[in-house]
Amino acid sequence: MIKQTLLFLFFIWIGATSHAQNYDITWGDFHRSTTPAAKILPLEGSNFYTLRSKRRRMLGSSLYLKRHHDYAVKFSEKLDLKVNGSFAQYEGILQIGERIYLFLSDRTREAKHLYMQRYDGALLPAGEPILVADYEIDNGKDRGSFDVIQSRDGSHFGVIYTIPGKKEERDRYGYKVYTENMVEVSSGDYKLPYEGDLSQIMQHYLSNSGDYFIAVTEYQEGEKKLLRSFLDYKALHVMHIMPDDFEQITIDLEGKRVERIVMNSDNEEIFTFTGIYGKEKTEGIDGMFFVRFDFKNKEVLDRKFEAFDDSFITEGWSQKSIEKAKRNQRRGKGSPQLHNYVMRQCEILEDGALVGSIEQFYVVENSQTDPRTGMMQTSYMYYYNDIICFKIDAEGQFEWLKKIPKRQVSVDDGGYYSSYSRFIDGKYLYFLFNDHEKNYEDNGEYRGQEHYVNFKKKKTVPVLMTVNLETGEEDRRILDDAEEIEAMLVPKKIKLDFRTGEAVLYAITARKEKFGLLRFLDLE
Repeated sequence: MIKQTLLFLFFIWIGATSHAQNYDITWGDFHRSTTPAAKILPLEGSNFYTLRSKRRRMLGSSLYLKRHHDYAVKFSEKLDLKVNGSFAQYEGILQIGERIYLFLSDRTREAKHLYMQRYDGALLPAGEPILVADYEIDNGKDRGSFDVIQSRDGSHFGVIYTIPGKKEERDRYGYKVYTENMVEVSSGDYKLPYEGDLSQIMQHYLSNSGDYFIAVTEYQEGEKKLLRSFLDYKALHVMHIMPDDFEQITIDLEGKRVERIVMNSDNEEIFTFTGIYGKEKTEGIDGMFFVRFDFKNKEVLDRKFEAFDDSFITEGWSQKSIEKAKRNQRRGKGSPQLHNYVMRQCEILEDGALVGSIEQFYVVENSQTDPRTGMMQTSYMYYYNDIICFKIDAEGQFEWLKKIPKRQVSVDDGGYYSSYSRFIDGKYLYFLFNDHEKNYEDNGEYRGQEHYVNFKKKKTVPVLMTVNLETGEEDRRILDDAEEIEAMLVPKKIKLDFRTGEAVLYAITARKEKFGLLRFLDLE
């Protein structure tokens, strides 16, 4: 196989001193593919797995697992979604150690069961499926669900499930946590201490030590019982789930409404909850916060807020939008606000500092009636826009806050080429995403965010955004030798492997695809 090595050079200028970061990305050859990769599971270097979903007319969708050696497909098998001879429901796939496990659920009239099936290197089932969880159901009526989660370092995985309550009973929730060697370390079930229709589990988190946490939003009684919104927000709770009990803290933001959070932990049972907040009874977000909590000693160590000022909120807005916001403010309709932002990541650095990012994301539904047939036609526009990134030092002070302009829009594709991938090498924070070529000079330097990228191949370019972790200084440019990729980058599918410090990249064009390998951490 002929490999192409692309050297991506970019520069961060601080005063008169320049700093260059070099990344060797090795790309494999193009290969024909009729079904794009839905998931990448790294193995080692240019050897990895991909999961594909292929829809067949009148037969529904089929799942295929492929094993790649030196980027090329060596084995390909259709996954047999059966348990004990009967059809089963796909619930997830995990790479645990160097092995691949498929999770399938099966239902009888009395109970629902979750199995995991190991696959060997040739993508064939190895051994019998293992029962990992089950629960009883009432008269064949099943409203429960299974899910599988994994710790960031891959040392633990968890099975979580909902056990539907009978009649007027509240739903229960079950969980089991295993090591990568299949040793069960914790299990149990619990009920939330809130009314079922007034609470919602927003996030599950499994730490590298195997501790299981959930974040729960509690609502107050609203006018519309089944439609919860920012108007009904009451509190956000974080619960450490244990076999016979749970520990709980309430994220108290002094009357503010928590919009989204990300959970992180170190190896000392110190947990950090980072998120965005808004005013109660008001839509939109006003700033960011973080809470550092010592679960071992049951103590809040830090709690800090960073409100967005008007100039930061309106950065990148059109002059017309800024003037409209000022008029509304003068009329007492509130200050400018940011809307539709989602917390994406937050990582703890070696010195205890936090680096996080959020992204503006929303979907617009457009429906119209075809006058010829009278049929309603609906399309969906997916918007992935600005990124906000920040750093909080080990003492809990916000060091810097940056808004990265980005405008991405696509129709009826789920935003497949949109959003971004990011990684940190200890000195810099990097973002990889697609942008419109007219936003850049001929030499690849950033000109300004004037054009939406709508993913037409000839107008779309891969971009590397670099932020200096110490100073917040930034650089943004088209990847050097971007034309040699000859395909469109798929940032959402880039898979970071923290065991090896490598990232598997993915790009496609027409019915061809190629993979690349980038080392983002030196673990030696």
